[in-house]
Amino acid sequence: QIARHPIFDNVTILVVMANSIWLGIDTDLNTEPILFHAHPAIIAGENFFCTYFTFEILVRFLAFQRKWKALKDPWFTFDLFLALLIIVETWVTPTVLLMAGGSSELPEGTVLLRLIRLVRLVRLTRLTRLLRSFPELMIIVKGLAFAARSVCVFSLLWAIITYAFAIILRQLTDGTS
Repeated sequence: QIARHPIFDNVTILVVMANSIWLGIDTDLNTEPILFHAHPAIIAGENFFCTYFTFEILVRFLAFQRKWKALKDPWFTFDLFLALLIIVETWVTPTVLLMAGGSSELPEGTVLLRLIRLVRLVRLTRLTRLLRSFPELMIIVKGLAFAARSVCVFSLLWAIITYAFAIILRQLTDGTS
């Protein structure tokens, strides 16, 4: 089975990390609101990631013996949603805009295009797959959550002490100028 092979899983994690880096590069360098107006390297990168994630979700879907059970798997459903988002952003939206004349000069169109570009940040949530692939990261996250509780309790104690001393100092200095 390709879907359960460690090489497939590791390559997918590598592509997810590369896509996260790519989102930062694309945000900095791509000023075009529409993909087909962007630099050819940007177009190639977006199409590569879209193709890979579509291939990955297809392989994982075909790995299910009972296809309807795929939608009951939370990770698969999550990844399917993200794959559909990237397909809409990379292939559907530019195609619709090309068929409509390739113009994004309408105010409503630019708002929609900006919204679609903001939705792409949701793709960063694919990094949560690292938690599943590296149990050590989950241990660190749980440790951080536990430590955050201690820090909050300490901050509350510090605020109470500060408040108490503020009242004491206010009463001790009452009547002095």
